[in-house]
Amino acid sequence: MYLIASGESPFREFDRNLVCDIMGGLRSLMPDSAPEAYRKLAEICCNDDPDKRPAIWEVNSRISNLIRDAIKITIYGMPYIVMM
Repeated sequence: MYLIASGESPFREFDRNLVCDIMGGLRSLMPDSAPEAYRKLAEICCNDDPDKRPAIWEVNSRISNLIRDAIKITIYGMPYIVMM
């Protein structure tokens, strides 16, 4: 989700220490430009406990709803995306 929001890989350097840090709870910070609802969804998806992460169908549904909600204005018959 970080890659989609930022256009960059979450961790550029990969080594054993990074693996340990991720296992210890290290997560990438979402860019400020990412919508708040998207950031919250990413946070839920990165929960340390896999049983508390949403199923992929729920992630898909939530992202679809975010996209639908972002289409607010129609200009000349074409959707105009407004990110909140």
